[in-house]
Amino acid sequence: MKQDVDLIIIPSYWKLDEPGSTMVRHDPRGENESKLIDGLVTSRALESEACVVFVNCGGKKEEGFLGRSCVSLPLKGLLINCLEPHEQLQIIDLDLSVLKVFIVSPLSFVCLHKSFPFTETNCPFCLKDASEVYKIRHEYHSKPF
Repeated sequence: MKQDVDLIIIPSYWKLDEPGSTMVRHDPRGENESKLIDGLVTSRALESEACVVFVNCGGKKEEGFLGRSCVSLPLKGLLINCLEPHEQLQIIDLDLSVLKVFIVSPLSFVCLHKSFPFTETNCPFCLKDASEVYKIRHEYHSKPF
């Protein structure tokens, strides 16, 4: 929030627990875990009024890899979602002249795919609209911490 960024990149190594663990006994296919990731990324985009790129590791499903790399915008939700855990490359075109980049973690990332150029119907104007609707940054900057 303090950096007032428009793009947040979150590299991750999020896998299912080891076979036989309590979590895997209750959610062996990782369905709830996948929903959690989608919800967290969408929530971070909303509460930060920024585009969030979540880049998770890829690998074999039987080894506990989930995939779920995705891009989310406030007011738009998930734009791209890698539903399968295998390694893949998705490319998203961003006009970095209108964005400030803040990398949350120094880890390298594996998985993005599809050409998705931002246009006036999606990114910068969406962020401006989200700012006007939610006013989260405005409230954050108006309070002394």
